[in-house]
Amino acid sequence: VKSIIEFADSDSDGEVNFDEFLSAFESDPQLMRVPIMAARDRIARAEGALANILAEEEMRKIARVFVDLDKDKNGVLDFEELHDEMFSMMAAMHPEWESATIENAVRAVFDAADVN
Repeated sequence: VKSIIEFADSDSDGEVNFDEFLSAFESDPQLMRVPIMAARDRIARAEGALANILAEEEMRKIARVFVDLDKDKNGVLDFEELHDEMFSMMAAMHPEWESATIENAVRAVFDAADVN
């Protein structure tokens, strides 16, 4: 890497700016392939690691929501658990609504979501 920087660093400031990079690449594309491939590899590994972290964090969030919704802790979300949570959420979002209005809204959501 040091020899590549020395080769590309035409103004000898210890850094390779974009113009120097292009000049070096044009003068010796094979030599400059090494850092490009190394950089691509590092970026790909970083993206993969980040995707795994995000996927794991999202899965933890989803699992926490599931556990919170599963009131009887039987590992299954039944109609009552989902209904009660939806009712509570709608009541909090619309405190001015009466219970019957909230119930109708919850039923409408379930009817729209129930495809079978």
